[in-house]
Amino acid sequence: MRENVKLNGVNFFYVELLKFMIFTVVASSLIYKFLWKNNSGLVHSVLELIGVLFGVSLFFIVWNKYKDSPLSCRVISFGILASTIIDILHIYYYEPLGIAFGDRNMTLKFWIVGSLIDITMIFVASFDYGDVKVKIKRELYLIITLAFAILLGYEIIGTNGIAHLFLNINFKELDGIRILHEFTIISLAILSLIRYRDKINEGGYISYKYLALALITMIPIELCFTRYKDFESPLVVYGHVLNVLYCYFLYKSIFQSSINYTYEQLNNATERLNEILDSIPIAIQTYDSNLRLDFANREFEKMFCYNRDELIGLDIKEIDKAFMESNEGKVSLEEEFSNYDDSKEIITAYKLKNGRDLKINMKIIKINNGFLLTIKDTGKEQEINNLHIQTKTVLNSMQSPAFICDNKLRILSVNKAFVDLTGLSDKKVSGMEISLLANFLNYTGKKVISTEKIEGTITNIYGVEKKIIFQASDILNIYGKSIGKVIVITDMTDFKDRQEQLLHKEKLALLGQMGAKIVHETRNFLTTIKGCSQLIEAIAKDDKVIQYAKRINCNTDEVNGIISNFLSLSKPKKAMLEEISFRDLLEAIKVTIETSYLFRGIRIDFNYKIDDRYILCDESQMKQVILNICKNAAEAMNEMKDAKLILEAGITEENNSVYIKVSDNGIGMDKETLNKIGTAFFTTKQGGTGLGLSVCYDIVRQHGGYIKVNSKKGIGTTFTINLPGLEEEELDQVI
Repeated sequence: MRENVKLNGVNFFYVELLKFMIFTVVASSLIYKFLWKNNSGLVHSVLELIGVLFGVSLFFIVWNKYKDSPLSCRVISFGILASTIIDILHIYYYEPLGIAFGDRNMTLKFWIVGSLIDITMIFVASFDYGDVKVKIKRELYLIITLAFAILLGYEIIGTNGIAHLFLNINFKELDGIRILHEFTIISLAILSLIRYRDKINEGGYISYKYLALALITMIPIELCFTRYKDFESPLVVYGHVLNVLYCYFLYKSIFQSSINYTYEQLNNATERLNEILDSIPIAIQTYDSNLRLDFANREFEKMFCYNRDELIGLDIKEIDKAFMESNEGKVSLEEEFSNYDDSKEIITAYKLKNGRDLKINMKIIKINNGFLLTIKDTGKEQEINNLHIQTKTVLNSMQSPAFICDNKLRILSVNKAFVDLTGLSDKKVSGMEISLLANFLNYTGKKVISTEKIEGTITNIYGVEKKIIFQASDILNIYGKSIGKVIVITDMTDFKDRQEQLLHKEKLALLGQMGAKIVHETRNFLTTIKGCSQLIEAIAKDDKVIQYAKRINCNTDEVNGIISNFLSLSKPKKAMLEEISFRDLLEAIKVTIETSYLFRGIRIDFNYKIDDRYILCDESQMKQVILNICKNAAEAMNEMKDAKLILEAGITEENNSVYIKVSDNGIGMDKETLNKIGTAFFTTKQGGTGLGLSVCYDIVRQHGGYIKVNSKKGIGTTFTINLPGLEEEELDQVI
């Protein structure tokens, strides 16, 4: 196909060249035989003026289309203007015309200079400038060109000018300078032809076919003027007729392309726009400034069962008549165009070609010199809306959190259970990629969307960690191809917590039951030891004996306390819940910590400025938890020179909970230790029982809260106790 186009272009090129060459030979012969001998001056002027006319016309075409013209086109046109001015001087100084008197060689000098300017500008324009834009105003180009041409003409006319050194030629002799000039012109013409040869079949702002014909024509022109020695030579006539042909080709290279190319571009743009509008799945009409229908797309034809050729050209009244049997409940387009409102959507009914009424939604858009109408079938739109509502209803009816995403894993919709789980609204996550959602919720687990069940954890916007299992299922279209996924999440937090609590209680109960008998017998011995120590303390007279008896008594109490804690594992003490002021609880703890010898040498900061809030708790147990954690923090900072304990408290309004943070700058813990914190009998302290934190975790869990631990080795540890606050309704019930 491409080779055929190229071949056709070459055929056109040679046929056009041969045709005009034959015409030139015939025209030259006739002019020489009947006109030249008696009126050579006049005929010469007429032929040259025809060339001047072509040159000026070419310049004005580019001048008027300056902004749209490529750089190469500007170079040629302004070069032609300069050479045209030189040609006018060439005509003026042509001796047989008898207007100006001077050296015969003057005419030849102007001719050679004009040709040099022409071919130089054409050669310069042959280089590929791409999309280079030279931001010079056309007026400045014109001034530069005129100044150049006038100064050059002045130099040629002047006998001692610089141009005289390069144009010292003799009309009747074929000297070296003349040969050099003609050789330069012919060489540049050939070089330009070589550069343009691959562009001959190209379209664009310049027709390279005609430009190549002009360059080919220039070669015999220069050969003719190289050989003649007087004005009566037939070569002069042939050369001037060829020059007219050269100017014609040059003019055609710009004129035909600049005019035709613009219309071709316009037609191509129109066709492309029509194709785009035809591919849009919305019915579209356009009306011109006279309110006549000038376009309707294929979707319009399908929707209204009309061939668009039947309607295009009809005015608005005829369109109204075609689509409306009566105006009852229907909207007249003529009235809507008259009362144009760009924000208004029109709901009306159109009569189809088969007589059936179709309810539609129209929107009128003002465009340049007319209007554009977009038309939607409200029935189909309603079906889509109903389907969307049904999908949303089904999604919201699911008790498990779920969301739908497309093939690019962008979230399309979420249900109410998902909003409750994460705290993120449908509007906020719509369009969000799943990977971004996972990062936002601090997801930990396998980052794979699979049909298998995958476990992980997330932290919702309230800071609550949730243990989840999720599973994906493909959404298939009618062809069985996946168009998205529905992902169902199961909140396993309560189940996992209950499971852990059950295992923990079973373990503690088992340990407690195993040790209960041993503890009972040990207590009997402790009672005997304590009784004996008290008796010794009462009857002894030696101070040292009394002191040892007291120490035995204290140690017995301490052992008894440890045994009591051990027994509490098998029979946990039930919390006595009551309404407590959170602020009062904090103040009581503050006083205890400040007066306790355990915290001496430690700088303690209390950070809480909160409104009074009530919680339901066992005050003694909660104090035990906080003091136990503070005691552990103090012991973790034994070797620190600048020991610092920070107690921070606050309220989380989003889920109506309170928190107490206990932070230290002690030795910290590694990940392995963190994972075991709260396990019975696990301890990092020498001589510790590992029961303190285990009891604390149980107490907080009984209060409906949880403990979160953050720690870094060598930096410190933060324990966060979260407890639910009382709602106003619950507070009223307690009161």
